[in-house]
Amino acid sequence: MRRRMDLNEAHAPGVQEVRSSGENFGVGEKDFRRLRRISESWIQEVCKAYSAIGSDAMSEQTTAVKYASLRDRAYWAIKDAIIHCRYKPGEPLLEERVSRELGVSRTPVREALRELQRDGLVRYIQGKGAFVADISIQDVHEVFFLRRVLEAAALRVTIQRYRKEDLEPLIELFSGLDRKVESLDYDALFESDIRLHGFIVDMAGNKRLTHFVSVLGDQIERLRRVSATMPGRMRQSLEEHRAILAAIQARDVESAESRLMRHLNNVEKTVLVVSGY
Repeated sequence: MRRRMDLNEAHAPGVQEVRSSGENFGVGEKDFRRLRRISESWIQEVCKAYSAIGSDAMSEQTTAVKYASLRDRAYWAIKDAIIHCRYKPGEPLLEERVSRELGVSRTPVREALRELQRDGLVRYIQGKGAFVADISIQDVHEVFFLRRVLEAAALRVTIQRYRKEDLEPLIELFSGLDRKVESLDYDALFESDIRLHGFIVDMAGNKRLTHFVSVLGDQIERLRRVSATMPGRMRQSLEEHRAILAAIQARDVESAESRLMRHLNNVEKTVLVVSGY
């Protein structure tokens, strides 16, 4: 049986090198033909070795990518369901049920749940399994404390440095939102909320501040969705956002900050009420 060629032997001479060596050292035609057959055989073995290794590597890589894709798919689907309150706080996340809903095996679901535990969206109870993390009073207070500090700091800088054309898309967006409220188009209202607060943070031009806010992103979005379940809150939030936007447009720092703080305080209170505190 032929052994697989060790790739460390990949420095053997090619055909032309054999011919040159034969001529230089007086090797006869018969011996040269024999050396040529040996060289050609070696080349074929090397090609087979590379082909086999390449095939194995490609197969392993394809499997790894496919597996990672399933894990990521499970992660994003479960995360989206938690943030959008389709999986309620405290609800059990049974691997068998979730894997069936997502159409994947239990292994990627299990790994996705562990990653979501690190994100603070899932908790494990020994002997019982995974559950959607509850929203505690401390969670709410901590998130909104950080939002008040970070967004107020960003707002003061943003008001000084934005250009008129930077604000125009937001003004246009908010001018057409009344009919969205009437038609209960919550997605459009959530988008306007995200856009306004994103403008305040991003326009400040401070990468580290933007990063700190982004770390809270999932928790902010989850609490935003919770607060929206309070009847009438979406309309009130829209009016609060318009007041903030008007103060920004007037470059009135004190008024803009006061209105931003009032808005964040109202959202925090709403989340606590809806969460039963």
